Amino acid sequence: MKITVDRIFCSLAILLMVSLVYSKFLLSVSMIGLVVLSIFHSDKGKKVIGDKTFLLLMLLCLMYIPSILNSDDIEGWTHHVRMRLPFLFLPIAFYRFPIITEHRMLWIHKVFFVILFISAIPVSIHYLSDIDGMQKMLAQGQPIPTPVNHIKYSIFIAYAILIVLWICLNRWSSLASLEKKIGVPLIVLMVLFIHLLAVRSGIVVFYGGLIVLGFMEALQKKKYKILIATLVICTVLPFVAFKTLPSLNKRIHYMLWDLDRFREGNGDDYSDSERINSLLIGYEIFKENIWVGTGIGDFQSVCAEKYNTSWGPEKKVLYPHNQFLFILGACGIIGFVLFLLGMYGPWLWSGIPKFIPLILLLTVASLTFMVDNILERSFSAGWLAFFYCVFLSYAQKIKQVSI
Repeated sequence: MKITVDRIFCSLAILLMVSLVYSKFLLSVSMIGLVVLSIFHSDKGKKVIGDKTFLLLMLLCLMYIPSILNSDDIEGWTHHVRMRLPFLFLPIAFYRFPIITEHRMLWIHKVFFVILFISAIPVSIHYLSDIDGMQKMLAQGQPIPTPVNHIKYSIFIAYAILIVLWICLNRWSSLASLEKKIGVPLIVLMVLFIHLLAVRSGIVVFYGGLIVLGFMEALQKKKYKILIATLVICTVLPFVAFKTLPSLNKRIHYMLWDLDRFREGNGDDYSDSERINSLLIGYEIFKENIWVGTGIGDFQSVCAEKYNTSWGPEKKVLYPHNQFLFILGACGIIGFVLFLLGMYGPWLWSGIPKFIPLILLLTVASLTFMVDNILERSFSAGWLAFFYCVFLSYAQKIKQVSI
């Protein structure tokens, strides 16, 4: 029976990881499947959840519940709560499952890397089959078509590369012979691919995570040449990519052009200028609703009102492209404190706060928070909730060994 449950878990985990790239519907199906499996095949008795790290993670969903009190738009409130359901369902499922071993944790990440590598093949073929057309799109600020939103997709790729790189650096002896033969070449190809995509968020997150990885490796192994080598790579590689990859070159030139339009006061209809305007609007809203925010349900209408006042009714309304500012505007300082507790509390109380893969997950997420409100989308919320729960379950194993 235990072997059967493990196989079902692995199948649902694969389905969830594939769904992160391809299907919102199957993402929901896989999460519900994990919860149902955990309820009927659990070694935790009748207790739904009893670990403070999983309880803290659930705050990322539950923090929106009190916001109904100051939200007139119940439909808007329901929408945002629904987007955060992965932080409610997955902690329950992973707490009730048998604890994840290191082997299973590594297997999950390697499978995720392979899924993303396979998904990159048609994207690359599409780009190479119409390079001129893709270059024109990039020159106009449009992204290369990807199976899921290009920003989220590049974030997933950056995370997968960093974790598999860590695996190769620290678990080389445990890898199968085939993994050793293809591991490094696949990492190189994926690093090339993330630059080819030319999504700045993914590239910045990748290099930020790489610096953190180099710093932590140097600190833990007391080999500071690792950090020096990492800094050299993070200096030279972007320059080489900019000079040799037309897609990245076009994207950077468009960004500089866009910022020039913003400085001239003529950038209201361009992507980067729109993002900057969204931050300014978000900050204005926060200043007017410091403690409890507008209410998550009413946040969109308040943003629309601000946009209408500043630019007129035809202006495209955007939420603040910053997760922290989004929370401050919608839920105020009180909600922001709950958000920080739910986001970083499980890491601090996990028992493995120095575990590099977990640090990399939080680094990737935190850097992304600076440029996007990714937790208000089901794909990225599912990604963070799933891999956070994998690490928290693995942490329970470490705690058992240390007792």
